[in-house]
Amino acid sequence: MSKNPILTKEIAQKCLEENERPEWADMVDEQFLADKDFSEYTEIEDDAAGVLALHVGGLRLNGLTNISDTVANQLADHKEGRIELNGVTDLSCKSAAALARHKGGLSLGALETLAENSGHIALAKKLASHGSRENPMVTEADDQLTLMGLKKISAEAAAALGDFKGEILSFGSLADLSPEAARGLAAFKGSDIYLGGIKSLSKAVAEAFANFEGRFNFENIEKLSPEAAGALAEAKGKLDLSGLKALDGSRGHVALAAKLANSSALSLGSLVMLSDESAKELAKHKGGDGIAIGVHSLTESPAQVALAMSIAQLRPKCWVNLNNLTTITDEFAEAL
Repeated sequence: MSKNPILTKEIAQKCLEENERPEWADMVDEQFLADKDFSEYTEIEDDAAGVLALHVGGLRLNGLTNISDTVANQLADHKEGRIELNGVTDLSCKSAAALARHKGGLSLGALETLAENSGHIALAKKLASHGSRENPMVTEADDQLTLMGLKKISAEAAAALGDFKGEILSFGSLADLSPEAARGLAAFKGSDIYLGGIKSLSKAVAEAFANFEGRFNFENIEKLSPEAAGALAEAKGKLDLSGLKALDGSRGHVALAAKLANSSALSLGSLVMLSDESAKELAKHKGGDGIAIGVHSLTESPAQVALAMSIAQLRPKCWVNLNNLTTITDEFAEAL
C-alpha cells in the first residue's frame, strides 16, 4: 500500500513509463493493451487524470470514492481500454455526462444513484451500450451490467439500462422501485435480472415486471401480499423466490404456486408455511432441475400427502432438498 494515497501527476507518469511492450506484441497484428492498476490510491489530482488519459490500455481506479468534474472530463478522453471506478459512490451531472463520452468500457459498481438529470441518463445509456447482442465478440464481463451499489434509479435511467445489449443485469442494493422504473427494466431483452436488494413488492411494481421474458432473481423477498403474488403469477418469465417464507391459501398465492410448479427448478428452500391449496399446486411440479422446499413438516392432509408422494416419485430423477423436514408421514417415509 502506498504511503501517499493521492495519485499525483508524477506518480502517474512514472507508472506509465514502466509499461513495457512485451516482445510477443510485435508478432501479432493487434495493438498491445496493458492494464494499469492504481486502486491503492484513494484520491487523484486533476493533472494525473490527464496523464492517465494518454495510456493505451485499461485503468483500474477502484480506490477512488469520488472524482471531480475535471477528473471525469480528463478520463473521458481515454480512448483505449476499460476504466474501472468501482469505489465511486456519487457523480455530479457534469461528471456523469463526461464519463458517458468515454469510448471504452466503464465499470461503476458502487454508484448509488442514477437520477433523472441529463448527465445521469447519458451515463446509463453509455453503460447499456455494450453486450453480446450488439457485438458477439465482447468479453464475458461486458455481457453483464453490474451495479451492486445502486440504491436509487429514475424511470428514465431505468429505461436506458433496460436497453442493455448484454445478457444479465445485476442490482444488489436496489430496494425500492417505482412502477415506471420497474417497467423500464422489464423491457430488457436479456436472460436474467438480479434484484437482490428487493425485500418486498407492491402489486403495481409486480405488474410492471410482468412483460420481462427472462428470469427474475428475487432471492431476498420473504413475504408477498396476495395481490403482489397474483401479479407475479402473470409474469411471462421465470421467477427465483428462494427466500419466500410463506405460500398461503389466498387466490394470489395459489396462482403463484401454480406458476412456480411449472418451472424447471422448484426452489423454495426458505419456505416455512405452506397451505394445502398451494401444496396442491406444487404437487404438479414435474422435476426437471430439482426441488428444494424448506418446510419443517408435511401434514396428512390430502394435498400435502399428494405433494409428498410427488416428491418421492421425482427423487430418483432429480435433485431434492428437504433438509429442514423434521416430521413426515409413515407413507412418505416408506416412499422415500
